[in-house]
Amino acid sequence: MIFSTISFLHRIDGVFTMNTMIFPALRGAFLRFGVMIPLALSSVIFLTSSASNLPQSAWKQASSHQTDPPLFPYKKFGLTERQAAAYLLDRFAFGARPGDIDAVVQKGLEGWFEEQLQGKLPEPEVQSRLATFSTLAISNQEIVKTFPNAGFILRQAIEDGVISGDVTKGDAKGDKEYRATLLQYAKKQGYRPKRELFGEMYAQKLLRAVQSPNQLREVLTDFWFNHFNVSITDNQADQFVMTYERDAIRPNVTTTFRALLGATAKHPAMLAYLDNAQSTAPDGTPTRMSLTLDTMRTTPGLKGAIQRRIIDSGAAKTARLRDSLTEKLPAELQPRKGINENYARELMELHTLGVDGGYSQKDVTEAARILTGWTIYPMGPRAERFRARFLDRPERAKNLGFVQEGDFLFRADAHDATAKTVLGEAFPAGGGIEEGEKLLDMLAKHPSTATFICTKLAARFVSDTPPPILVSRMSATFLATNGDIQAVLRTLAASEEFWNAGLTPKPSPQAITNPVKAKTPAPKKRPNTAQISQQAGSSAPATSTLIPPSRSKIKSPFELAVSALRAMNAEVVRPREVLEWIRKIGQPLYSYQAPTGFPDRAEAWINTGALLGRMNFGLNLALGNVGGVKFDLAALNNNHEPQSLDDALETYARLLLPERNVSETVRLLKPVLADPAFAEKVSAEAQKTGDMPQPNTMRPNERKSERHGNDEMGLEDEMHGGAVKPEQIEKTTPAVKGSALAQVVGLIVGSPEFQRR
Repeated sequence: MIFSTISFLHRIDGVFTMNTMIFPALRGAFLRFGVMIPLALSSVIFLTSSASNLPQSAWKQASSHQTDPPLFPYKKFGLTERQAAAYLLDRFAFGARPGDIDAVVQKGLEGWFEEQLQGKLPEPEVQSRLATFSTLAISNQEIVKTFPNAGFILRQAIEDGVISGDVTKGDAKGDKEYRATLLQYAKKQGYRPKRELFGEMYAQKLLRAVQSPNQLREVLTDFWFNHFNVSITDNQADQFVMTYERDAIRPNVTTTFRALLGATAKHPAMLAYLDNAQSTAPDGTPTRMSLTLDTMRTTPGLKGAIQRRIIDSGAAKTARLRDSLTEKLPAELQPRKGINENYARELMELHTLGVDGGYSQKDVTEAARILTGWTIYPMGPRAERFRARFLDRPERAKNLGFVQEGDFLFRADAHDATAKTVLGEAFPAGGGIEEGEKLLDMLAKHPSTATFICTKLAARFVSDTPPPILVSRMSATFLATNGDIQAVLRTLAASEEFWNAGLTPKPSPQAITNPVKAKTPAPKKRPNTAQISQQAGSSAPATSTLIPPSRSKIKSPFELAVSALRAMNAEVVRPREVLEWIRKIGQPLYSYQAPTGFPDRAEAWINTGALLGRMNFGLNLALGNVGGVKFDLAALNNNHEPQSLDDALETYARLLLPERNVSETVRLLKPVLADPAFAEKVSAEAQKTGDMPQPNTMRPNERKSERHGNDEMGLEDEMHGGAVKPEQIEKTTPAVKGSALAQVVGLIVGSPEFQRR
């Protein structure tokens, strides 16, 4: 019945030849993740126009300038070449591995940085590991067919009569028999659990970060994904998060900001996560397609009469087909219509202009109207016949204004074609996809965008509160080069402000509390001053705070884990235990629910409980309690055995914190070594504290509408083993035992200085 109007297409083929503008039959067919959801006068089925026919962006992407890089002014601040090399590795990589500093010095600091900007170093070991992952190269089409979400399974089961469409929320949906039926149906269809997809996505991120020689590419992939955040906690977007990072983020991290903006705007993950896939012109609003059809209806004579009859007949068939399909679905699965402002708002506030970027609520509404019809090309098991049947009719769709680019679809029948104005720029009535491209061009080259993006880059690579003069200089480069990311990063790396931020801050005289004994939370006014203790039970206060002055940067849990593995020259044989520890200490990857992404400020990551968790991780890693990791601590010191614990502390502090002043770290940790039970005390206290919650300094995702009820989420958890924490392993209390050298290394990894980038 879904394809009952196919014969209608052949009836009107003769009419197509009567016009210089060929047009298709009229019927609504919007496939959303493989589900046919008809809308009035839709021609989605004909959307196969090639990308070569798309209107070109008015703003040309700037190529990277291949001029001689400026010399880095590190000597002005008293840094040696080796200290400067170590600093580059701390900021533009995930920390140094043994031998990395020598390699950077040999290549030259500026040469190494340019090489990292290009990101083309061979990485055979990484590629060999990733080649064993079966999901990393598959398409979105394959993902939807293989790893469908629970909502699709439910709708499909209703259409197939396995589950009654009359089932509503309540006892019936929570019944074990109901769930068992759906699970049995899913297995019969050959669907696989999404935890397989997520597990390999997590693993590749960790392996690349630890092993890839193209370190800046990995750092920037992490940065830009977080800037254009999507989350696997959204059960419509989660299927596409892996390809979002692979296809939209990773290839564009050192190209232009406009390239990143366009790639993210058109990817299914973003379209689903911020609801633009379902944003359509309200009923009665002229659309790009309806204007074309109106023109055809006004054709005089017999030709016009025939065309009007066909248009009216197609509209009637569309309405009947829509009603026959939607009447089977329960209320919560009914298709929604109308403008959705979620993406337009985040596009301005989070992706481009910034909250103080000079736009108004009216600009948001007008931008949302411009982006109506930007949606996802039909995919999934139920879309195959649909796509194959109409693959040979791209010109008919093109002439009505439809555009397909890979998995992106511009629906001319859903696009508000009335006049709009955004930031004082007029968009005349009758426009199509070019309106959205123009909007992205405007936003990408806006001065507020330059300031906002450069502030975030400077905050990532320099300090939580970057110097305004540096941001101004970077913004000028951004505007002069049309958002060339490489050029902006060159400006940053060559600045005095960047190198001045690399100086190790002097310790504060503020007294330190013992995190093992402390029972009171850190003061509310300074949540970032949680401190490491001296020896448990010592009465003499120490004199160093965890967070040095504002120029320091604190590692996120992911950065902490990766930098520790790199510093210890560790090999990750099995990633999932490390990933579970990263989650435990506060950063479940790809799972930050709000569109803001994880915060990049010290106070969001550090408090007394977080310090305990980080120290507990360092101890367990060094003591060999984190499974799937291989390392040789003695080999770090060329198999020379330290003569004493104090000697081991000083030696390994220099090895794990190369080219830094480690005297304060050694002074702080020496008293701790006198207590052989300190590691056990940290572990026990950390067990009481439990897993660290995600930082909550950012606003909740209040703009994200609910997709399903609790029952559907329950099915999701049963079907896929939990979308948010699929890598969670069996909880055991770590046996904090091992050699004295391992405890020394663990304490260094958990120390305040190691927390700094």
